[in-house]
Amino acid sequence: MSSTVLIIPINHGKLKSYIGNKIVDITW
Repeated sequence: MSSTVLIIPINHGKLKSYIGNKIVDITW
C-alpha cells in the first residue's frame, strides 16, 4: 500500500492536506 501525504500551506493559517483520496481543510 502506497500512501502519499502532501501538506500545502495556503495564505495565512490555512492548510490543505491531501491524504490519498481525502482532502482535509484545516483553518486556525
